[in-house]
Amino acid sequence: MKMRHVLGPKASAYQLRIASHHEAGHAVYAVLSGATQCSAIIRPDSSGLCTSNLSESDLFTSLAYSLAGPIAEGYFTQTDTTDSESWNGDLLTVTRLHGITHAGIRKRQEYYSAIRHTKEVVSSHWRIITELASTLFHQREISGNEIFSVFNQQRRQQA
Repeated sequence: MKMRHVLGPKASAYQLRIASHHEAGHAVYAVLSGATQCSAIIRPDSSGLCTSNLSESDLFTSLAYSLAGPIAEGYFTQTDTTDSESWNGDLLTVTRLHGITHAGIRKRQEYYSAIRHTKEVVSSHWRIITELASTLFHQREISGNEIFSVFNQQRRQQA
């Protein structure tokens, strides 16, 4: 059976840049956390997806990985993305994975620790995120090899 993805209206270049930074945030967090496979895509309607083989078996890692996208998006737009649509959408994945309600997850200490940790990770790796986001914006899709290449090149330049 074929599944068709119905796209919404075509997004502006700015909306696509936001999506690129969002997905780059996820990708960089995955690589920093030990993922050996990672890819990202943005669609014409500004939706996107980052996939990796990062183990999300513990709640903290799941939260931090999920929040890296919205936090990077917030850094790019210079806005607080807490409780934004993308923030809540990414948290929904974590709540389903760990069997915790959306309201319940906000009562867990891991939630607030993950926010602080992920903000530090995004801030300290912002140059890598922006370079990866630029590549994703122009190509619309990047594979693991490209992600690791950009990541390693930027890490060498920062050293």
